[in-house]
Amino acid sequence: MRAALRHSNVSHLLCYHQRHILKPKTPRLPHLVTSKHLGVGQSALREVSQRSSDDGTMRIPVVIDTDVGDDIDDSWALAYLLSNPKCDVKLVVTALGDSERHLQRAGCVRKLLQHAGQMHVPVALGIDSWGTGRAATPETRIDCALAAWAAPATLDEVIQDGVGAMLDVFATSPLPVTVVSLAPMCNVAALVNHSAGTDVLQNVNLVGMAGSVREGYGGKGTAPCAEYNVACDPEAFASSLAGPWKSVRLAPVDICNGNVIRGEHFQRLVRCEDPLIAALLESYASWVKNSRVAAKYYPQLDPKCESTVLFDVVAAFLASKPGDAGGLMQLEQCALNVTTEGFTELDEDDEGTSRSGTAAICALNWVEGGLDSFAEQVVQTLSCARKPLE
Repeated sequence: MRAALRHSNVSHLLCYHQRHILKPKTPRLPHLVTSKHLGVGQSALREVSQRSSDDGTMRIPVVIDTDVGDDIDDSWALAYLLSNPKCDVKLVVTALGDSERHLQRAGCVRKLLQHAGQMHVPVALGIDSWGTGRAATPETRIDCALAAWAAPATLDEVIQDGVGAMLDVFATSPLPVTVVSLAPMCNVAALVNHSAGTDVLQNVNLVGMAGSVREGYGGKGTAPCAEYNVACDPEAFASSLAGPWKSVRLAPVDICNGNVIRGEHFQRLVRCEDPLIAALLESYASWVKNSRVAAKYYPQLDPKCESTVLFDVVAAFLASKPGDAGGLMQLEQCALNVTTEGFTELDEDDEGTSRSGTAAICALNWVEGGLDSFAEQVVQTLSCARKPLE
């Protein structure tokens, strides 16, 4: 779905006009049952112990929030995080949609986990919401293009309350947890709402693929746009951004443009015998065949030769590289205002000094040679031999 809006000519999404700035507030949501009341699948959360990487350093505890199945870059990001020796995936939560769509997404996740040898990782369902923004109308919804590929999937261990499951991970982790948001932030806003008045998020980092700060889809010279993950639910994004996190880092459209794996990098993955990568490429071929987005916007795409633009992989990479993003990205402290249309506007004076917008660290550009190094590191992470975790 994101791919469709990324190529859309809809004026209210892609050009500036007079807009209303949202004041960060948490949407009013129904009381959420905590995961301790669920029973089925809950024991999996308790069984995921803290693990160290091969060099003895503690791995980063990660919770992934994803609308996998609609666009294909979520699958690439999931495979990257599951393959990364620096990351310890504690939980995957489905985002965006009704109960049927959440179950389809859960099926996609479970199949990837199966091929990764990581079925111990719990999967949970997010809140039922398609978002409230202009990008979330029924006309913009498409089928989950990977539903057929994922079926049949074992869903008996899926946790029903994704927000409660996230809170459980935070409560039981001895290290700061990083939430990697690859979707409209309906779940994340619910998490902020549910934890209001507590300090539970003060030891949690938020990393998201979201926003468009100085450039829009298409790269250099394009005006900032209403990026899909924000435009789908601007109020949820504003509330999420303003939460009391330990840190907030964003990979906006600015740095994601042009992130395509092709050539020898892609062929290394084709030659890779790892079961997870084989499943990833199989799902990619299925997505190209079944996705109306792929048919409309990528009619000449050959899934044996190159990827689509891998927006979400940039956020996954950023989450795996605390601090200076591996020295590959230019990080900038930004003050952002979120509009009702889903624009993320810089709030700065004529001299570039930040004013009163909500603070976030944004990866806006690659250092010289950074994009090539990024592609090399992503492919190396995906294609290296991995031992399934016990």
